[in-house]
Amino acid sequence: MNCQIRSPLWIAHTQHDYAHMLVLRNQTGGNDKALELPERALLTAQQLGVTALGNKARALKLAAEGAARPPALPEPA
Repeated sequence: MNCQIRSPLWIAHTQHDYAHMLVLRNQTGGNDKALELPERALLTAQQLGVTALGNKARALKLAAEGAARPPALPEPA
């Protein structure tokens, strides 16, 4: 959906959330995608100057690399 509306910000949020799910599942085959998606989200966040998303993507990237536990996602409003 976010790809259809061509919103880089929302695509980056979706990349982050999907990677977070992959890290939590920790299943074989998901690691490559779990490493790639936060990197892409981080790049977009930096390009758009969205610090909060950049920080979340950076933390998730470290978690995907096994350096830390994945950050908790806030509960939906």
